[in-house]
Amino acid sequence: MTSVWLRYLTGADIDALGVTDADIVGAVEDVLADHGRGQVVFEPRTHLVPDNGGKGHFNILRGHLSAMQVSGVKVVGDFVGNFERATTDIAVANLILARAEASGVGTRLPYR
Repeated sequence: MTSVWLRYLTGADIDALGVTDADIVGAVEDVLADHGRGQVVFEPRTHLVPDNGGKGHFNILRGHLSAMQVSGVKVVGDFVGNFERATTDIAVANLILARAEASGVGTRLPYR
């Protein structure tokens, strides 16, 4: 059986990549252009609303980038009281290669 590796990136890991504002804008422009060409699947967000008296909910966003063959799910916790600790929105994103690489299960996303 092939091993499967999960890679977790902390804020410090992301900072160490040295991604610039220009990198981010370029990546967003590329995805918007792909969306315009019909190469992006972006499903409507869904909501998970716990029984908490209206104090907050989760948004679940799903998408797929055909050009990069990567899919992802982003879960955003939107709770009113969180601003007292940090921010009202706290999110986790999970990006998954849509296919296994020839060298094994893909563990690297192509970076621009």
